[in-house]
Amino acid sequence: METHADTLRLIPLLGGCANILKVTSCVTRLRITVKDDTLVNFERLRQEQGISSVFSDQQEVQLLSSEDLSELAGLLNLALQSAQEAVQNHIAAQKPATTDAADADKAAPDAKAEPAETEKSEAEQGAAEAAPAKPEKLLDRAIALISGIFVPILGMLAASGVLKGLLALGVAFSLFDTQGGTYIILNAASDALFYFFPLALGFTAGKIFGANPFTTMAIGGALVHPTITAAFMQMQSGTEYTFLGIPVIFFNYASSVIPIILAAYMASLVEKVCNKVISPLISFFATPLCCLVITVSVTFLVIGPVSTWLATLLASGIATAYEFSPVTAGVIIGALWQCIVIFGLHWGVMPLAINNLSMSGADFILPLVIAPVLAQGGAVIGVLLRVKSTRVKSLCGPACVSALCGITEPSVYGINLPLRRPFIIACVCGAVGSAIVGFFGTMTYSFALPSILMFPQLIPPSGEIDMTLWGSIIGAGVAFIASAVVTFIVGFDQKMLDNVKKV
Repeated sequence: METHADTLRLIPLLGGCANILKVTSCVTRLRITVKDDTLVNFERLRQEQGISSVFSDQQEVQLLSSEDLSELAGLLNLALQSAQEAVQNHIAAQKPATTDAADADKAAPDAKAEPAETEKSEAEQGAAEAAPAKPEKLLDRAIALISGIFVPILGMLAASGVLKGLLALGVAFSLFDTQGGTYIILNAASDALFYFFPLALGFTAGKIFGANPFTTMAIGGALVHPTITAAFMQMQSGTEYTFLGIPVIFFNYASSVIPIILAAYMASLVEKVCNKVISPLISFFATPLCCLVITVSVTFLVIGPVSTWLATLLASGIATAYEFSPVTAGVIIGALWQCIVIFGLHWGVMPLAINNLSMSGADFILPLVIAPVLAQGGAVIGVLLRVKSTRVKSLCGPACVSALCGITEPSVYGINLPLRRPFIIACVCGAVGSAIVGFFGTMTYSFALPSILMFPQLIPPSGEIDMTLWGSIIGAGVAFIASAVVTFIVGFDQKMLDNVKKV
């Protein structure tokens, strides 16, 4: 979109302001929740400049674009808000006073048709706006909720993980002394976000649930407060604590995920009640005060212990399933990962990996994803070597580089999926590569987007490079090279080249 006017042209193509419920964005997709997807002009949307692909899952329309999607989402939301205010002001201005209406009836009885028609159109518009939207699927709501909480901090989380991996690489090659000031400072920078994760998640979850994000961030701060951590350590030696006479069990909530999300949801409920019963004169401090006292108390007494138990149970269950057959897990994840990404379900997997890291300090899910990600880039190389079209060749290089860095959308939507065979080949080769990674039992010790940048984060905390790291490199290499070679040999339908486009 070159101008704001180009962006605003999307609104009528999406069925108008009354049809748009919500606009959000992730790394490569603009997600628009609509009341009725039959009102959306999908053909015209695909022709808009800057939009490469359009997908729909009933109420959610996904626009794939390389534009600054957070800016586009913000501009569309601002336009929708302004349009709603304009409609309300227009309707209010059109309502005549009772006396004026009576005078008008006496003076011009024949002029009733036009006001009646106006009132009818306004009534129809109001009815259209008030029409109930189709109920969202529970899975769609859960995915939207998870992505809304985690996407805003995903970039910083990945950056922290990369720094952590580089430090591990430096220690392995004796470039850093773990007792030296340089390592201590950089290690603190890499650990900070993950250690204080409840604060960051408190802020984003508060915004998603409609609570004051600073209140929920303060609740997250209480979970990782030094005195709470010290009390947890004291409990290990037999010290008992109570809250208003009620026994309380402290846990180490640093890096935790589930407790603060549940606490933020409870805070949003408490805040709504407080806004109804507390006078507006004192609500600016009284409402946060009540939310803080009530939610923090309930969190430490109930939410924290129960959610920590559930998080531990979830991590143990996933680990047990993986240990049953790591190779099988690799085949399944490697073959289906890109399909999961296409449907946006990967946002339901990422929190599982983060939960594994917070519970046990290691995760096996993310390493299994490296191979299918790089396999898509390998398939693009196969296309590059086989195709004669200069236009397609010019798209292959940037798409492959993007895939190597963990962003597969340009490869998948721009080249492999339109050509079909390269996408299937990449999925099969990704399954083979992930099976190799699973065989070697590779783990990651900090969060990262699966890519070539992730390899340093696979170095064990001891700093010793072992076969778990080499296994991941071998698996990823096999997936990348095999995908390129098979795509080059098998080829693709030349008639499909017209479908290839820049993403």
